[in-house]
Amino acid sequence: MKNLFTLLLLALSAPSAFAQLPDTVEFQLCARYWKDDRPIKGATLTFQAINPAFPYSPIVINLDTSQSCTNLVVVISDYLPGTTFSYSASLPDTGHLNGVTVVDICKTSRHILGIEPLSSPYSMIAADVNKSGSITTFDLVESNKLITGVYNSIPNNTAWRFIPDYCIFPNPNNPFQSSCIAGISDVALAMLDGGIAKVIGTKTGDVDGDVTLIGESFTQPVGTDSITLLLPQIQVTAGVPVVVPVRFDKAIQFATMQAQFFLDPALAHYDSISDGLIDVYPPSNVNYNQQTGELRFSTGGAYLNIFATSGATLFNIHLTPSQSGNLSDVLKVVLDDPTMSTLAVGSDCTLHFTIGSTYVNLVDTHNPISTGVRVLPPSPNPFREQTWIEIELENAETAVLELADLTGRLLLSEQKILHSGTNRWEIEASTIAPGSFAIWRLRVGGQMVSGKLVRE
Repeated sequence: MKNLFTLLLLALSAPSAFAQLPDTVEFQLCARYWKDDRPIKGATLTFQAINPAFPYSPIVINLDTSQSCTNLVVVISDYLPGTTFSYSASLPDTGHLNGVTVVDICKTSRHILGIEPLSSPYSMIAADVNKSGSITTFDLVESNKLITGVYNSIPNNTAWRFIPDYCIFPNPNNPFQSSCIAGISDVALAMLDGGIAKVIGTKTGDVDGDVTLIGESFTQPVGTDSITLLLPQIQVTAGVPVVVPVRFDKAIQFATMQAQFFLDPALAHYDSISDGLIDVYPPSNVNYNQQTGELRFSTGGAYLNIFATSGATLFNIHLTPSQSGNLSDVLKVVLDDPTMSTLAVGSDCTLHFTIGSTYVNLVDTHNPISTGVRVLPPSPNPFREQTWIEIELENAETAVLELADLTGRLLLSEQKILHSGTNRWEIEASTIAPGSFAIWRLRVGGQMVSGKLVRE
């Protein structure tokens, strides 16, 4: 079957064929997904004749959920000379979160950092979540708010964006540099006779193209490896606050993760989540719905590279039970919700870890602030030449200090064995560019302390 791009090339190479072009043009108009040409069913397709001298009414076709194409018959002589023709599509909301996970955040982060650019202009259009005409860390923040449930829909954008196939990107590495032409000529339309015209759909936020289309069954992402979230197998007492550490059952290196919990509102009150290996900041990384008991967590909009040792605390959930009983009745990891996957992603964004959960007695509840560790934040801060972090320990500990910019790019990663007593960790000014700031993270003694560091 002929498509418009091929026909336009034929028209340029064989102008003598124009005299043979038909007046009555019959063709199919179809909605297709950008990544794999999957049929997008249930869309509304619009064919529009455009002429400043006459306001032609559009032809609007509402497809049902079994259709992705419609047959059109256009008589070109019915339209004034100089008329151009366009086609477009819209789609009922299939869920703004549909197809959007931290995998997309990870891949968008690598694109922003120049590590691995997105491979398709349509993927880049999907990454422009805030519809600013560019891809920035603000798009990561918007996607994260969608994942955690802060947003039910994306502000200032639609869940779906459609691009007609006559749009050709002069620079595929930057599809925002030029706008699509308003329509095609009657000659190009005539050459569609017997062919197919397409409107190509992108799902906002879904840069890897794994959206579930209408009529398709949802499948949880299948990982190349599996890990288990460990929660403590304990009894909780009504009115007594408890800190629940969340841990992996084995050592893994990962870039980012998201998880969904159910905290029964009838059995407990949610208080907060505090840092472990993972930074909880900014607050949009966590969202709790008091009515439904849905607690969503994501590592957020920054590209990260975290190494979690077996049994290390990822983060801590703080809650106050209203009834006594088993923690497993109060707090559960949700693994079967088609609108929200619980998963972790490797540092290259391609390795998925399928997450399960279990309650074990080897995970004890604790106060996340260890009495054997005292950390004084960097001083001076802001600084010009040098600054220091002071760490006081009861016992010798292995510690890791990291500095990252706002995109999550590591500026510094050092590991030291600290002795008991007072330790001073020096940070050189050359680590941070003048007039900028970074996030510092110190992991020591089973806890992580973080904050902002400013260089003048």
